[in-house]
Amino acid sequence: MQKKINFILPFPPDHPGGGTKMIFENAQRLANKGYDVAIYSNSLTKGMHKGNKWVKYFKNKFTKRYIPNWFEFHKSIQHYTIPHISDYFIRDADILITTWYQTALDCHKLSSSKGKKINYIQDYEIWGNKKDLVHQSYSLKGYEYIVISKYLYRILKKYTSKVQLISYGVNYEKFNIKTPIKDRSPYTVSMLYSREDRKNVTVAIEALIALKNKYPKLEAHFFGVSERPKNLDQDWIYYTQKPEKVSDIYNKTAIFLQPSYQEGLSLNPIEAKASGCACVYTNIDGHLDHSIDNVNCLLVPINDSQAFIDKVSLLIENNDKRIKMAQNGHDHIQDNFLWDGAIQKLENIILSNPQ
Repeated sequence: MQKKINFILPFPPDHPGGGTKMIFENAQRLANKGYDVAIYSNSLTKGMHKGNKWVKYFKNKFTKRYIPNWFEFHKSIQHYTIPHISDYFIRDADILITTWYQTALDCHKLSSSKGKKINYIQDYEIWGNKKDLVHQSYSLKGYEYIVISKYLYRILKKYTSKVQLISYGVNYEKFNIKTPIKDRSPYTVSMLYSREDRKNVTVAIEALIALKNKYPKLEAHFFGVSERPKNLDQDWIYYTQKPEKVSDIYNKTAIFLQPSYQEGLSLNPIEAKASGCACVYTNIDGHLDHSIDNVNCLLVPINDSQAFIDKVSLLIENNDKRIKMAQNGHDHIQDNFLWDGAIQKLENIILSNPQ
């Protein structure tokens, strides 16, 4: 008999996001293995949304925002939107996997018939003065925990012994080298543009403007969920909203930048490396699991535009170094971030200690 697995999201996944995509990748691969998979999206999660849950629920249901058009799902995966988390709206199952601290807290109240509960933690979600609630969600009775990075594992170990580290895998059919590394112009740079404060994009933009003055051939290729910001009016900065193939952007650029001051395990530099970019990004915990400074990346301090200028200049002016670093990054990702191993670890948790 097929095991039933429910994934619970804190919001309708109507736009691309790294954490949401990783939930979908896990769901997809479990469905490919014959599991009965359903994905639920909550219409109103405390601390995340405001408004009337029923209004949001019927709007989501009518517009089908809960069925994303930016990810290609296995045909057997079922999608549901719900007004709130309760036994009534969620089917009985063998396994229930949550992501986001409030979703874990809400699902903790569900009946045991909903399955063994697993919280899949992708970031240290303490922003908004929610540290106490986040820490409470790390020690819920009956829960097991999965974290995606070493620093998250160190944090969780303070609160529970039932935690395992399962890193992301990469879809190498989508993220690979199409344009040879040596053939790329060293004056091409890519970056995720985000309005989230922690992505800290103004630091990199400031550096790129200075680099354009230094290297007139420089061009930047940004991508993001939102529309192009009105104040991003430089004609040498190209912008793609919700690109269908992010790897094509990586493949047309030699260098990838990321200036974040917090990440769980940032997906973009991992996928950029898999696609052949030499990467320059901040020296933060969420970047370090795949980083060997000056070997497969260049690390810079937080909020240091000049460091970005210096490191990018180094790669532009030393093409051999750029090519070697990009190749090292690609090889390291291919050797260490594999979905087969990640799904096997997840299956081991699913199959252990059945309800």
